[in-house]
Amino acid sequence: MKSCVSFPFSNFTHLVFLTKGDSIGGASLYTYNLSKNLLLSGFTPLIIHGPSGDFSRLCASSSIETYEIRELINFSNFWGDLVLLLKLCMIVYASHPKAKIILNSSKASFFARIVCALLNRKNFHVVHGWPYTGKRRFCQKLRYYILEFVCELIGLFTSHKVFVCKYDKYKRPIPALNRLNLTKSPVIYNSVEDPLLTDSYLVDRNAKADLEQLHIYTVCRLDSQKDVLSLIHAVSEVNNVFLHIIGTGPLESDLRKLTISLNLSTRVKFYGFLPNAMIPTLVKRFDIFCLISNWEGFPLSTLEAMALAKPVIISDVGGAGEVFSISSSDIGFLIPPENSINAIVNALSCYCKCPSLIKAHSINSRQQYLLNFNIRKWYSDHLSCFSI
Repeated sequence: MKSCVSFPFSNFTHLVFLTKGDSIGGASLYTYNLSKNLLLSGFTPLIIHGPSGDFSRLCASSSIETYEIRELINFSNFWGDLVLLLKLCMIVYASHPKAKIILNSSKASFFARIVCALLNRKNFHVVHGWPYTGKRRFCQKLRYYILEFVCELIGLFTSHKVFVCKYDKYKRPIPALNRLNLTKSPVIYNSVEDPLLTDSYLVDRNAKADLEQLHIYTVCRLDSQKDVLSLIHAVSEVNNVFLHIIGTGPLESDLRKLTISLNLSTRVKFYGFLPNAMIPTLVKRFDIFCLISNWEGFPLSTLEAMALAKPVIISDVGGAGEVFSISSSDIGFLIPPENSINAIVNALSCYCKCPSLIKAHSINSRQQYLLNFNIRKWYSDHLSCFSI
């Protein structure tokens, strides 16, 4: 790996900062899609990330150039953070004066906003969620809250916010600062690549006139954020409903035991982790997408399901439910978090009793994806934002 001194940072039109280079999440896919579209448009983006891994290999597969900073990790120490700060200073200082600086995720955005303020460089901070939300310990939340407050003050005149949903925008830590920056804080809803469905796919998808079995699926990490437990309990209360779980995580063993204890071994299937490229083919034969969560930002998995013409059953937490407020037609069911099992049961029962509802919601879901969440619109909105 080249050092900060010898690497030609001035050759790049966009510097995109991200903390994790070893795994793939929502912020990672955002960064990848943005950089890929910039590259296709004739720009020269560079992604700067922490230790390499799955994400850096994904970028390499699309010829997107990356630069690794080994000190850019969430769990660090004083000396490691000091080295990180110095490296970021060298990178931003060496970059072209007109290069766009785009910041993602907590650690990368904390330090890079400080550096940009010190060097008086305009930057775009993309907010994918706030680190002081979710199920963290009080001391962790307080620490992140204070850090965010300091960064807000430091970057008040250099940092422009971009939000991926309204929920994140109005969860800003200091409302007064939010009002000061309203003109700099557009909401650009996230997007995913269009799978470009064939006519035969859509015909097969909508072919059911009656319904002997209802196949639902979820794609998520099996941890405390996702309430797959309630989804399994709901399935146990509705006959002829089959659940397909794509993903893995620390709660997988407990969920498998629950499945056995409820005598659902033949109706609940665990697939483990699957590459994104395999999912559209697998879920083609499934009827409905479900995402039951305890908290969310603006989940990409819902958009991926809508792009595949799937009705969606999702929890009304965080920004997840905004796909319903944006959509001009019914695309599924929104589940209140305080009574999720009963609400899921009612939604599944509606589909079982009225299979034509699946077809209607399926068509609407695909149409609303094309209208509101297609990646061309998303990319165009970003270019307009970066021209500020």
